[in-house]
Amino acid sequence: MIEEIIFSRKDLEKFRLVSGDNNSVHDTGLVFGMLIMARIEGILSNKGIKFREIEYRFLKPLYTEQTATLKIYDSKSFSLFLDAELIGEGKYNE
Repeated sequence: MIEEIIFSRKDLEKFRLVSGDNNSVHDTGLVFGMLIMARIEGILSNKGIKFREIEYRFLKPLYTEQTATLKIYDSKSFSLFLDAELIGEGKYNE
């Protein structure tokens, strides 16, 4: 399964308000790691994939308005790509 993920500045502003994370590094458009993870969890849930635990490893940054591609594999794992470059990966347990 493949899904595209894009975050806007407005997404970051909303997350900042909810999370209370005011780290100025996100003023550059750097997407919050927890926001990426929440989006991936939402996509998995919406696809009917049940999980108890998720492990995620950030490899490269993602910025607003960049289109990332989430690939979900049958092996209960997933990868996040920016263009053809791997920027994150993880696995989940049922």
